[in-house]
Amino acid sequence: MKLTVNGKEMHIENISTIQELLNLMEINPGRIVVERNESEIISRSDFATVRLQDGDRLEILNFVGGGTC
Repeated sequence: MKLTVNGKEMHIENISTIQELLNLMEINPGRIVVERNESEIISRSDFATVRLQDGDRLEILNFVGGGTC
């Protein structure tokens, strides 16, 4: 299957869900958001059930805290 993740093309096998992809990439799902095909924000609770499709474009964004008190 071919995916584009954060602008980089990936070819993967034996991965079918967003959670499996995050595990492969060693990404902790606790502080991220995933956007699929520039139109759909995937809820963290759905990472294990949302099936990836050949050609999907994913953006994986980290939450960053900061600022001053």
